[in-house]
Amino acid sequence: MKKTISAGFKGFWIHILIWFLFICYEVVAVGLMVGAFGHPVNYISHYLITIGVFYLSALLVLPFAFKLKAHMLWRAPLGVALLFLIFLLANYYTDLLMIDWHFANRSEGFSLTWAYSSKILYRWIYVFGFSAAYFFLKNYLVERDRAEEMEKQRLERVIEEERIKQALSKAQNDFLKAQINPHFLFNTLDFIYHSISELSQEASQAVMTLSEMMRYAVDSGDLDDTVSLGEEIEQIEKLIYLYQLRKNMELKVMSYFSDQAMGLRFIPLVLLTLVENIFKHGDVGHALHEIRIIAVVEDGELVIETSNAVNLIRSGAGGTNAGLKNIGQRLRFAYGNDIGFHFGREGELFVTRIAVPVSRILHQGERRELLTTNLN
Repeated sequence: MKKTISAGFKGFWIHILIWFLFICYEVVAVGLMVGAFGHPVNYISHYLITIGVFYLSALLVLPFAFKLKAHMLWRAPLGVALLFLIFLLANYYTDLLMIDWHFANRSEGFSLTWAYSSKILYRWIYVFGFSAAYFFLKNYLVERDRAEEMEKQRLERVIEEERIKQALSKAQNDFLKAQINPHFLFNTLDFIYHSISELSQEASQAVMTLSEMMRYAVDSGDLDDTVSLGEEIEQIEKLIYLYQLRKNMELKVMSYFSDQAMGLRFIPLVLLTLVENIFKHGDVGHALHEIRIIAVVEDGELVIETSNAVNLIRSGAGGTNAGLKNIGQRLRFAYGNDIGFHFGREGELFVTRIAVPVSRILHQGERRELLTTNLN
């Protein structure tokens, strides 16, 4: 903003300087040629007319004449004629005032004659020529700056595309490398499961549950895809089961998932991340507050809510809530910026709430199916 104002003042003072030098040159040159100088008021009045018509032509009439090429043939002559008429009459009546106020000397019977009009016409051509040159030069500079800006934007897009291509290539390589690790992990878990199945049914079941959960997480790695919410709820129940094993089935968990909610297709790893966040950061063993996990359809919206007791020790250490913020970004990207997503502390509880219109969830699914069909 400051740069724009500064540039405006700079251009303003350049105009004043040029007009000052031009007027000084004309007054001195004509005065020396004629051998006499006029009254300052006479000079000021006529140069105000010249300057006014100059900018009227450059900033209003010529832009109007050349705005539409289809109308240029009649707009341009009409505009030039009107400008000359204004210039002629302004100079004539100013001369009359100068004579009446004794700022100029004229012969008797001063009137609007052809000779006077011819002299003004000569002056008009002179002024209009400079005005037209200024108009076209200004337009040229504007178009040049616009072309340079467009070229700059094009180069920035090319650079950004190259950066995206490099990032995509790196991501593909990382994905190929990452595929090796899950494969090794699943094989190892399968070996552990068979090794301990005869020793402890509970331990082997825990290994199998963990393996199924991790396989689901890997298979759902494409965050642009959708999964049945019922499938994710199955993984949540497995996650709760694993934590219950660690706590000797003493955790108090209240969960409710309506059939209508479980039948919807939703972006993956949202509800699973919320529940995992409870066990990671919450006080899951609180004597008074149970863990609550709800997914229902209410008033045309899919509503997902979780609540748990705040872990006062971890809460005091602070946190970035990066996982929750990431969920918010994914939800807004998939379903729009105005979806409901809130999280925060409410008394002794930490509460999260998601509200997404069912119509948008269904629309996204239909759009994805149509895109898949077109690609195939």
